Amino acid sequence: MPSCRVLLGRLLAAALAIVFLAWAGVAHAATAHMRILVDIQSSVGVEVAQAYSWGNFDVGENESDEVEIRVRSNVPYSLTILADKVHLTEFDTSTLTYVSGGKTLTNVLEWQPAGASGYTPITATPVLIRTGLATTSAGDSTLVRFRQIMVYEDTPLSDPAHRYSAMIRYAAMPTV
Repeated sequence: MPSCRVLLGRLLAAALAIVFLAWAGVAHAATAHMRILVDIQSSVGVEVAQAYSWGNFDVGENESDEVEIRVRSNVPYSLTILADKVHLTEFDTSTLTYVSGGKTLTNVLEWQPAGASGYTPITATPVLIRTGLATTSAGDSTLVRFRQIMVYEDTPLSDPAHRYSAMIRYAAMPTV
């Protein structure tokens, strides 16, 4: 039977072998590094209801409810408004097209930022509504209101699929 000294020597040798092998394994390990680089692009988004049904007009002044426009941006921006038609024009809701030779209302559609005094005629070219700084994820909310002045020369449409309409476009663009 081996003596304690021999057993102790063997244990010590085994321990040293394990340490050496572990060290040798680490010595052969390799590491590599990778740096990730990104650029952030300007990002501007605008949201508004796809359609607004204003209801029935009466002769005289007709004001819309407030319409909310929400802008989300990571840079300063400008928000503009324009219309494809400055006069509300006969539109076929079944074909989603303006009626060729259709009727138009006498007066130009008008708009204003909510709370402003006085209305401005809508135009077919962009008009500045506001400028803003970079927003949070919640975005910036802007309210606008529309007004249409009706006169007796503005007549009802006979086809129930036809309505007076204009497409309003809101655009938010980076200003940097």
